[in-house]
Amino acid sequence: MMHVLHIVLGLQTGGLEKLVLSLIDQHSQSLRCTILCLDDPTPNDSLDSRYSIVRWQKKQGVDLSLIWRIRSLIKAQDVDVVHTHNPAPHFYGAIATRLSGKALIHTKHGRNYPDSKKRVLLNRFSASLSDRVVAVSSDARKVCTEIEGIPPAKVITILNGVNLNTYSPKKENLLRPWLGAQCDDPIIGIVARLSPEKNHSLLLDACAHLRSQRVLFNAVIIGDGPCRKALEERSRELNLSENVHFLGNRNDVEQLLSGMTVFTLCSLSEGVSLTLLEAMGAELPVVATDVGGNKEVVADGVTGFLVPLDPLALASSLTKLIQPGPEAATLRREFGKAGRKRALQKFSIDASAQRYLDLYKTVI
Repeated sequence: MMHVLHIVLGLQTGGLEKLVLSLIDQHSQSLRCTILCLDDPTPNDSLDSRYSIVRWQKKQGVDLSLIWRIRSLIKAQDVDVVHTHNPAPHFYGAIATRLSGKALIHTKHGRNYPDSKKRVLLNRFSASLSDRVVAVSSDARKVCTEIEGIPPAKVITILNGVNLNTYSPKKENLLRPWLGAQCDDPIIGIVARLSPEKNHSLLLDACAHLRSQRVLFNAVIIGDGPCRKALEERSRELNLSENVHFLGNRNDVEQLLSGMTVFTLCSLSEGVSLTLLEAMGAELPVVATDVGGNKEVVADGVTGFLVPLDPLALASSLTKLIQPGPEAATLRREFGKAGRKRALQKFSIDASAQRYLDLYKTVI
C-alpha cells in the first residue's frame, strides 16, 4: 500500500482537521495513512484509537529541528507521499520531504494572509519545493497564482467535500432543551472555531439590531477558541444573554443542525467551509459573508444569501428568513432543498477523496 503522511499543526476541532480525517476514512481501503501533529502533544483517546497519529510539541518560534525529525520519520515509516496542511507544516514538511527525495503535495485551505509580504514569500518558498499545491477554491487558487507567484501548472483545485449521508434534513430537534422559555422562537445557528477570522462579533452586532427591531429569535454559537471570553463579554454588553447561547465544542453537530431555522457564517476569510456544506446537507438556508470561497458554496438568492461585512446587511437577510409568516417559511424551504441538491452535486467527499487519490498516484 502507498503510505501517505499528513502533516498538520494539531487535530483540534476545525474544518481543516475534519477534512484530513474524512480523507483518511475514505482512503482506508486504498492507502496507509499516518498523521503527524507538530504542535499537539496531548493524546486523544477517541482519535488515537482510530487513526495512526504521531504527536510532537514544536518549540516556540522557528524550530528547525523539526526538519530533521520529519526527515527521519519519513525514512523510518517508508513514506511515499507527504501531504501538508497550512503554512507551518508546509514549510517544515517541504524541506524535509525534499531532503528525503519523496513526493510532496500541499493543500491551501484558505487565503493565508495574502496582505503579509513575509507570509507570501514563505508560502512561495515552500511551494517551490512542492510537487503540487491544492487550492480548495477558485479564490485560494487566485491567491496562489496571482499573489504568491506559484506557477499555474503546479496548482490544482479540489473542492472540499463532506459525507452528506451524515447530514440529512430535519429530524428531532435537540436544541430546544438548551433554550428555555423562548424555545419556540426561530433559531439562528453558527458552527465555527471562536477565533478572530471567524468574526463572531459581526453576528453579535447583527443580533443586537434584530433585538432592537423586536425580531423574535435565538442564536446558538457552537464551537470554542481563544475569543470565547471576549465574545461572551460582548454578548452581555449588548444585553443578548437571553437570546445568544454559547454551547462550546460539541460532537453531535449533525443532530444539532436539525434544530436550527437558519445557518450563518460571518468569516473575514474562508476557503470552502465544511460547516456551510454540512448545513446545506441538512437542508438549512444559509446566510454567509461574501468572502473567499463562500460564493462558490452559496448560490446567492438560490440556496441562501451572501452579505457584505456589515451587521445591518446580515440582520436584514436573517430577518427575511426568520420573520413569521408563510413567505419566510416558503423561502426557507426552497433555499434548503436547493442547498442540499447543490451540496450533493458539487461537494461530495467521495469525489474529493478520489481526486486526491489520483493526485497521489500522479506525483509518485
